[in-house]
Amino acid sequence: MASTTTAGLYVVDLESHLPGFSYTLLSTLRHDILYNHAAAFSSLQGHGALTIWGTADSTVPYETVHRIKKLVQDVQLVTPKGEEHDLVADLTEEVVQALVGFL
Repeated sequence: MASTTTAGLYVVDLESHLPGFSYTLLSTLRHDILYNHAAAFSSLQGHGALTIWGTADSTVPYETVHRIKKLVQDVQLVTPKGEEHDLVADLTEEVVQALVGFL
């Protein structure tokens, strides 16, 4: 596991290449879907939702999708087997096809 100093330097380095990354990361930590977002997800009822989630996601575990499915019964789930968190980079074409099909 990386030390706090190493992790901090990594975030600083990413910020230099991706302006706004630090703000987005902190926002994610503050408002993460793992914490009390029942009202936000429940508000999607009747509107449909698409979730694309890799089964090997170690950033946000795949099991989290079951909590979302309880809150949004009409969610469409695309589950790339054995894939990690960064699906847009790793499976760009598949993600685009899923989005176009959903829309």
